[in-house]
Amino acid sequence: MASITPASILVALLLTGMLGMVGQGVRAIAGLKKMNDDATRQNASSADLFIAARLVVSLLIGFVAGVVAGIGLGLAEVTSLNGQSVDVLLGVMAAGYAGTDFVEAFLPTIAKRSPVPAAPDAVMPPPTAALREAAAVRPAQLLPPAPAFNAKYGVTFCSLVPGGYYCDDPDDLRIHRSVRTNNPGALNFSSWQKARPGYVAVTQPDNSPDHNVTTIYRSPEHGVAAWYHLLAVRYGFPNGMFTMRDLAVRYAGGAGSAAAVQRYLEGWSRWMHPAPEATAQISVKDQSAMQSLGKAMFSHEAGAATPLHDDQIAFGIEREIAGTLPP
Repeated sequence: MASITPASILVALLLTGMLGMVGQGVRAIAGLKKMNDDATRQNASSADLFIAARLVVSLLIGFVAGVVAGIGLGLAEVTSLNGQSVDVLLGVMAAGYAGTDFVEAFLPTIAKRSPVPAAPDAVMPPPTAALREAAAVRPAQLLPPAPAFNAKYGVTFCSLVPGGYYCDDPDDLRIHRSVRTNNPGALNFSSWQKARPGYVAVTQPDNSPDHNVTTIYRSPEHGVAAWYHLLAVRYGFPNGMFTMRDLAVRYAGGAGSAAAVQRYLEGWSRWMHPAPEATAQISVKDQSAMQSLGKAMFSHEAGAATPLHDDQIAFGIEREIAGTLPP
């Protein structure tokens, strides 16, 4: 150990980090192949599904895993590597391939006790009295966990409102699609959503005749904001005014059947008290009306009362209007 110098330590850390990146790169290549296959099945462009930031994060994870592996092996052994040390080199690369799982295995305490902090621009207002009361009476096992990093998607899922509900596993088929994707409006993927704050990926095609894919968001508040953007901007209602029937026609795909439109109207009305007439006019500028409508639509898509708190729905709408939604 006396022969180890600061320069040799730096070289050893860089070497093991680069080897870890190589291992993670092998995994990324396999992921890109799967992405291309998914794009073909979804009749979409690979560019729509590829997210460069996720690849960068993946490689950084590989680098960190490689460094951790090097420290675990002992820097003295790393600095003395020679041509006969292929097994050691492959071991470090394997650690990089395993990535997050390897890091968490070596750093269980840090992984469990250091949740990812919110970015400065994501600092949220304190919860309202109603939200604090709701959190206090819910059983502890139903309280949402701390922000959770999902290695497959390379993002941290969370709620942007303290105590809010969210799902950290978009692939958990036991949970309804609109809930597990943090996409309460169940928006099918369109290219404009890829540029939205909080966009993560898309699901596998569903079993419908159109084989729809649903967009995955980092938080339900991002999903609420995307839903509001769809109604307020993408649909282009004249002067921002629409009737319930107008909305049902658009939500059914424009060319949806009369039966599909009626199912939406009946489904939304079930969760609105009093139930509005199909010809009732709503303005996208009326935040109170949009919040009530959103809550009804989200419950319809979930097949049960939406798990989102009113504060979460209001937050998504307000931040979308103000243009201050965090990434």
